Amino acid sequence: MSKAHEIYKDPLPFLLARPLPPIIPTNPITWVPYIYYYFFTRTPKQIPVQCSVDASTRSCLVTDREGIRRLWTSGFFGKGNLSRSEPTWHVRTKRSLGLLGFDEDLVAEEITARRRLQRKRFKAQRAYREQCARERQLCIERKEEIPNHLKEDAALPKELLDPFSSFAPPQNPSEVTSVPELEHLQLTFPEAFFLSSLGALTANTGTEDISSTPLLRYFAEIAAQTPEYTKAWNENTGTSFSQLDATPHIRPENSFLVDLAAYYYFRQQGWVIKGGTKFSVDYLLYKRGPVFSHAELAVLLLPCVGNSQKQNLKWHELHCLNRTVGQVKKTLVLCYVHCPAPEILNDLWQRQKNMDQWEWSKLILSHYSIQCVSLRRWVPDRNRD
Repeated sequence: MSKAHEIYKDPLPFLLARPLPPIIPTNPITWVPYIYYYFFTRTPKQIPVQCSVDASTRSCLVTDREGIRRLWTSGFFGKGNLSRSEPTWHVRTKRSLGLLGFDEDLVAEEITARRRLQRKRFKAQRAYREQCARERQLCIERKEEIPNHLKEDAALPKELLDPFSSFAPPQNPSEVTSVPELEHLQLTFPEAFFLSSLGALTANTGTEDISSTPLLRYFAEIAAQTPEYTKAWNENTGTSFSQLDATPHIRPENSFLVDLAAYYYFRQQGWVIKGGTKFSVDYLLYKRGPVFSHAELAVLLLPCVGNSQKQNLKWHELHCLNRTVGQVKKTLVLCYVHCPAPEILNDLWQRQKNMDQWEWSKLILSHYSIQCVSLRRWVPDRNRD
């Protein structure tokens, strides 16, 4: 097993019992581990990770270093607020200051950058050799003497030998000896709700007690901060979410409810889900995770209420989006999220007081259905058959 497969072997942040060796019925010695674990061991206690809700960015923040490592290596949840994906700012900053060696504790982002630089330098060497071969052939045709730098056994120029020569040397004019941990992990609301439903995460605000409020309702109300809702909240100064009646402002196409329904659907299919803002879509789907391969599917969410589609794309917008996704070798998936009727959602919303929050959340999500359509560009010279 490679190092990456060993680090990211767990699909979810759960503490599981150690795997036992195979048992051989004819060999009593192999029974000993099973007998020992049956009488003397217990299932490891699940310790949830603590996070704080940030309504301004509509995300949940995890600052505990062990919690960040656990959530990222066991399911690729969240992203570093100072990094593109994996929280690597601390390692990269220490290397830029010369506190880490050039090849010490490399992270995936740095490995990718070096691999791309090596590939670029290889192409430059190949182009240089091809140019030398053409000039050498011209010298032969003209019956001229071949210069030393054009001979087949001539050494390559120095700038083409070292692929990392363009890297800037570490600079530490202030002689910094330590770098503080300033980066935290940002979880989207669907990710935070998914982990909380599994018991792996506990959310809090630091200023308001939300333990009595279902997490689905709390996140949906933050996502429903329309001008009408903000006005109602301002008129009730000092009123918490649990005390303010937000039922008139929660619509079936609520962005959090739509995102959550799609997130649960694709998680149940075994996909690793990351944000797709970079490619103008809602989600990117990975088979195992961003460390192992690129995303295969780019998902655009289209909420529908009854026979009405709430987001209509013009043909040229859809064509531009499909071309953008196709250029990075991904398949565009149009995900139609069929939402319940407003009167049905209002009725379900009123049942929250008499039900367990997770059973109530399950009831809400059961009224959302998903239908996916993959879209590909038709290219005449590739699609003739």
